[in-house]
Amino acid sequence: MKKLLITSLIVITAHFTLAQKSIGISYLGLGSNDAIHLTSLAGAASYSGESYYGVQLDYLAPINQVLSFETGIGYRHHELLQHPNVPPNMDTAPNDVNASILTIPVGVRVNFLKYLFINPGLILNADLGSSGNVSGQTGVGFNLGVGLQYEFASGLGVYVNPYTAMHSTLSLSSENYPERITESGLKIGVTFKIK
Repeated sequence: MKKLLITSLIVITAHFTLAQKSIGISYLGLGSNDAIHLTSLAGAASYSGESYYGVQLDYLAPINQVLSFETGIGYRHHELLQHPNVPPNMDTAPNDVNASILTIPVGVRVNFLKYLFINPGLILNADLGSSGNVSGQTGVGFNLGVGLQYEFASGLGVYVNPYTAMHSTLSLSSENYPERITESGLKIGVTFKIK
C-alpha cells in the first residue's frame, strides 16, 4: 500500500511538472447580484443588487485531456440596496451597501467538444469590509459555469464563461442568520501557456 501511494504521488507530481500550465487574467461582471438569507426571516430587511465587478488572476494545470485543476486569486466589489422592513409612516428609503471580498476559487474545468467547458468549484472568501449592514462574507462558497474557449497556436487563449456563484454558503460570520451575496454574470479572460 505504501509503495502504491508513493508511486501515485511521483506520477501525479511528474504529470503536473511536465504538463503545460496556463496563467491568466479575467474580468467578472455584466450580470446581476443580490444578498439573500437561506432561511425565511419575518421582519428582516431585504436586499436588491445594483451592480458588481471583479478581477481575477487565474491558474490552470491539466490533469488529463479532459480535466484541468483551476484556481487563482480575485477581488469582487458588490453594490446593493438594503430595503428596511419598518412600520408605516417611517422612512422606507433604501440604504446603499457596498461589500468587498477577496476570493480564492478552487475547482476543475471539464473540457468537451474542443471549445467548450464546465467549471464547478468552491470559492474561499475573505471579507475585506463593507459599508452598510450586510453580513461578513468570510467563508466557503461555490460557483458553477459553462464556457467557450479558444487557444491560438502561440499559446494565447481567450474565453467567455457565463457563471453563477454564492459567497459564504458556509459562513464563518458570528451572526445567526447571515446574508449570502450571490452573483450571476460573465467571466471574460485571456490565458497564456507557461512551462
